[in-house]
Amino acid sequence: MRWLRITLIGLLLGLACAAAAAELFPGPRAEEGVPLYFSLEVRQKGHVVARPQLLGASGHDVRAVLRSRDGTPRMELLLQPSLHGSKVGLDMHLALPDEPGLGKSFSLRHAEEASLKLGPDVDVRVLAMRVQSPEFEAYMRNAPPIEESPDRD
Repeated sequence: MRWLRITLIGLLLGLACAAAAAELFPGPRAEEGVPLYFSLEVRQKGHVVARPQLLGASGHDVRAVLRSRDGTPRMELLLQPSLHGSKVGLDMHLALPDEPGLGKSFSLRHAEEASLKLGPDVDVRVLAMRVQSPEFEAYMRNAPPIEESPDRD
C-alpha cells in the first residue's frame, strides 16, 4: 500500500512539473510586424488566373483584388500571416467569380513552396519568406521577370 501511495505522489509531482515547464517554456511565440514576401499562383481548371507577388508583415492582413478591364473583381485574396520561428502560418481566403468563399489555414517553413487544393477546380501554389533573409536576396537575384496576369474578360 505504501509503494502505491509513493507512486501516486510521484506521478502527481511529475504532472505538476510538466505543467509548470509548459507555462515557463511555451515554445516559439508569434513575431509581429516581420516583413514577409508571398508569391502565389492561382489556377482554376488548369488555367492560370493570377500570379500575385505581395509584401506584408506578420500579424497584419494582406489583401489583393484583381479586376477585369470592366472593373469587376476576377480575384479577391486575403492572407492573414503569422510567424513562429521558421514557420509561416497562413489563413488564406480566396474568392473567384464562380468559386466564392474558398479558404484554408496551413503553415509552411520559411522559403518553402506549398501546393494547395482549395476547391475541386482551384489549385494554389504559395511561397512565403522573410524579406530580410539570404533566401529572399537569392530569390530576387534569380527571379524571372514579372509577367502580367492573364485577362479573363
